[in-house]
Order: sequence, then C-alpha cells, then structure tokens
Amino acid sequence: MNTTLDIPTNGTDTSNAAAKSMEPHLERCERMVMDCVRGWGDDGLTTDMIEMMTGLPHQNCSARVYSLVKRGLLRDTGQRRPTRTGRMARVYVCA
Repeated sequence: MNTTLDIPTNGTDTSNAAAKSMEPHLERCERMVMDCVRGWGDDGLTTDMIEMMTGLPHQNCSARVYSLVKRGLLRDTGQRRPTRTGRMARVYVCA
C-alpha cells in the first residue's frame, strides 16, 4: 500500500513527533483498516466500528481513514450510523 506519509498534524512539536513515530506503522495500520472495511462489503463501517474491531486508538484510526478516503481507497457512502456515544458517524466502504 502506498502511504505517501500522509500523516495529519496540528503543527505543534508534540503532534509532529507523534506523526513521525507512526511512519514505520502506517502500512500495517492502513492494511488493518482496509481489511476490516473490506470484510463488511457494501454494509460498510464507521470509524468507531473500525476502532472497536481493530483495537486501533481513535487518533490513529481516524487519521488512517481520512488518509485512505483522501487517496480514493475508501469512500463515504452518505449513510450515517450512531457511534458508541450515540452521535451519528459516516459509513465507509472500499472504493
């Protein structure tokens, strides 16, 4: 998987350091997300569901989903589902 090191940061030294520390793990984390979403087919998953299934922390999982959407590997279906906290979240499928 081509990661292109698309690691979002807020520009602070701590955020930049956290992003840099993720570089060696990006491909594995993105593969986990893609495999998880692929397994649900057209039903798709929310980021919250992906977090629960993969065990990835929210910050990592949401960043990986964002990057995969930006690169056209995942897409927002337009559907929404409630998260564990009851908020509505986007449902993603493989593009």
